[in-house]
Amino acid sequence: MKKWVCSALGLVLVLAVYAADYRFPNWIHNANESANNTVAFRCFHSQGKIEIAVSAECEGFSLFINNHEIKTKRFVSGGKYTLDISKYTVDGINSLQVLNVVPAGIEDAVKIHIPYPTVIAGKASKSEESAFALIDRIIRADIEAGFPSAQLAVIKNGALIYENAWNTTTETLFDLASVTKMFSVNYALQYLASRGEIALDTRVVDILGAEFASESIDLDYPFEAFEKVPFEKQQELKQSITVRDLLCHRAGMHPGPNYYSDRYDVETQTFDNDEPNKLYSGYGADETTREETLRQIFRTPLLYAPRTASLYSDVDYMLLGFIIEKITGKRLDVFLKETFFEPLGLHHITYNPLEHGFEKSDCAPTDLSGNTNGGVLTFTGVREGVIQGEVHDAKAFYCMGGVSGHAGLFSNATDLAILASVMLTGGWGDTMFFSQNVIDAFCAPQDYIGADYGLGWWRNAEAEWSRHFGTLASSRAIGHQGFTGTLVFIEPEQNLVIVYLTNKINTPLIKGKELQNQYEGGEMQAGIVGFVPQIVLLSEVGALGKTQQRAFLQSIQKK
Repeated sequence: MKKWVCSALGLVLVLAVYAADYRFPNWIHNANESANNTVAFRCFHSQGKIEIAVSAECEGFSLFINNHEIKTKRFVSGGKYTLDISKYTVDGINSLQVLNVVPAGIEDAVKIHIPYPTVIAGKASKSEESAFALIDRIIRADIEAGFPSAQLAVIKNGALIYENAWNTTTETLFDLASVTKMFSVNYALQYLASRGEIALDTRVVDILGAEFASESIDLDYPFEAFEKVPFEKQQELKQSITVRDLLCHRAGMHPGPNYYSDRYDVETQTFDNDEPNKLYSGYGADETTREETLRQIFRTPLLYAPRTASLYSDVDYMLLGFIIEKITGKRLDVFLKETFFEPLGLHHITYNPLEHGFEKSDCAPTDLSGNTNGGVLTFTGVREGVIQGEVHDAKAFYCMGGVSGHAGLFSNATDLAILASVMLTGGWGDTMFFSQNVIDAFCAPQDYIGADYGLGWWRNAEAEWSRHFGTLASSRAIGHQGFTGTLVFIEPEQNLVIVYLTNKINTPLIKGKELQNQYEGGEMQAGIVGFVPQIVLLSEVGALGKTQQRAFLQSIQKK
């Protein structure tokens, strides 16, 4: 195995590309004899294989999988073998032992490669079936009442145990909105950090250039909750911002100036103004506008001093997307497709679906009134009418050409669930995507804001995300929600992945609340996404009987 230096602060770590490669009888240095004959590996029941290479000097050895002895007499010196171990594997941590190597004392007598588990077809338990039946009843009732559409995919212990679609098909692509952040930027950074290609405490100016700080302009923001950063301190403070600060939403950046609107006043946060937007980049939805948007981000002054507060910001993830492109030399969508989507065999996840073989009819429609907020807003180039096959988020569409770190990904529920399952194992087959150290670091609580946040990931620790995760999730549960009505929920305690996708914003805006982006679909139970993990986790402690289902339905209908 190839080893690089591990920095606890910078997350610089490289492990073998393969899941696990071991050489017996001495696979680990400075270990006692009992440790040197045993390894642990993550797998799921009914899955698993190992590849064995026996050296020419080895005359025999004993092999055990989870204390089951494997007959080794057929393994001859110098031979290579692939062994199906699915009869012996269990969900979670498994053990492999190599003992009694003959002759004793030889090095590298047996080499064993253990691939990562993948996702196979599975079947729900009876208790899970009762949960899915209840979810189905709730969504169907809301569909009849005008809710647009939904999809659900559930993976448990490495098996796809449920997939369904309401008022659409299981292959329809949904606009993921901010769920994009986790499966574009976070996945890319976790991949690069696992290979030592980025340290999270690297300054932004050292990647994107000094202009990130030096081009900042002076603006008067109307945010009373934050103390204004003096213009003479802007450059110094922006020079200190790191990749980690952006991931933690503590960089001091504005939550999301409307770079695309020529009628927006960034200082007063008002619309339909005659004065030009001082941070205007254009509405061209092309590479030229994308480059100009980066320049306007450089010009965007800090809202507060970095690391003194935390404010969720799309600009943080727009910047991180540009950082990934700078490091990899590839546009974000190309890097993700080559690094993740193609190796995992995913064909229903992409940026800009209409440019990649999909039709409008393949995509769930979003807003009925484009980007006008129900006809309340206007600006040059504004989209009116139903948006379908194009990212709804205005910054992602107009400023970034549909490819951004904060929004823009489209997917169906099943492909996204497969992609999300990598967070449970770190890899797929023979490919290591994330080291366990990196997964642990990205999912760990961040003291600056509280236990409910990791590095980008939302964590279920103090019920902050109960509307999205329910109330039964463990403190290790992670995930993210998207504005369009999307949710990814990952529960390591149960080896569980839930992807629930809706287009709840393809409903009318509530009158009087257009500028608050409150849609009728968001008030329906199917649009309050946390009910799905709540019901699924209820089933983990027993089947939901008909009486309980009826009572549950009555309780939500009264609200």
